[in-house]
Amino acid sequence: MVSSKYEIRKTSSDDKTTILHTDDGAPYIICESNNAFANPTTPSDMTPEDIKQQLNLNLGQNVISRKNRTLLWTIKFLDDLLFRWWESLFFQAWKRIPLSVRRALTFGSWKVYLKLHKIFLGRKTGLHPSLSLEYHALSTLMWFGRLFPISPRRIEFSLSQLNVCTPNVVEAHYVEEIEQVISIDNLPLVQKSHNTVRGIYLHQHDVPTEYTIFWVYGGAYLGGDALGNSSAADWIGRQCGMDVFIPEIRLAPEADLDDVIWDVCLSYKWLISNRSVKPLNILLLGISSGAALCLRLMQLIAEQERGEDMLPNYISNLVDAMGMPKAAALFGPYIDYTEPKKRILPALP
Repeated sequence: MVSSKYEIRKTSSDDKTTILHTDDGAPYIICESNNAFANPTTPSDMTPEDIKQQLNLNLGQNVISRKNRTLLWTIKFLDDLLFRWWESLFFQAWKRIPLSVRRALTFGSWKVYLKLHKIFLGRKTGLHPSLSLEYHALSTLMWFGRLFPISPRRIEFSLSQLNVCTPNVVEAHYVEEIEQVISIDNLPLVQKSHNTVRGIYLHQHDVPTEYTIFWVYGGAYLGGDALGNSSAADWIGRQCGMDVFIPEIRLAPEADLDDVIWDVCLSYKWLISNRSVKPLNILLLGISSGAALCLRLMQLIAEQERGEDMLPNYISNLVDAMGMPKAAALFGPYIDYTEPKKRILPALP
């Protein structure tokens, strides 16, 4: 929780930096500036090397080295012996437990763990002691995850449980589960069995809202699903007063990148053609790899409008006459951050 105590620092004529503090003293920074960000909580007399010496780069604990090959081999052996043979059964059983019970178990366990961490480890396991107790506790928990093989199935299961960990539950006026075939001219052979749109549509009212959020979840193309993202998407939708559509997207390794791009474009086209939502009333929201897919969707629309070649080349019929969305919010986009080669939209006059 952020306290009401704050200080304001100015570092130039056009910016204002507000430094808030959580109840346990960790700084929370709000920066309103057009300049490059510099951490205002850093003492002015410290060099970058001084700061680096204060950091705990072995995040999570400060005893065991993750470079210990004997330890890693031992853990892999124990993982195969003790966990892998029954984890699929556990995944299936856990998903069958009512969401309210899973949430109660998860939040109750976290509260107990947080209290124990505060007593025995405090703020010694994170990057720096000034950060919050919750951050240090999570760093400790996540560190041990590095020692276990992270398989695609474990990633898929973990990201499907996001709605168990989020503080809010779905409170939309009504939730619509979508599974609808969409008619596509000259359906490419490689996608002949993939013209069905699936997902979750969160409605705020009986009538559609003026704008609709097209939510594309992340997960490094290996995990994520509409149900797991529904709680977070619902909260954003209610804060913005907008309906939210979360399409289901195929995942690797069963699907390749062309398949994933096809699913996103197909779902966007369905929203326009089957639900009569105009492109200028759609706001894209993408997370991580989902943000990259939002960007690729806009690139394809721009390439189609300019008459340029596309990859995959069979997607042109699907993208035809789609129209650019109103806006896009990209959270941690999984993209190439080097110098852009060309613009999506024409330069402003």
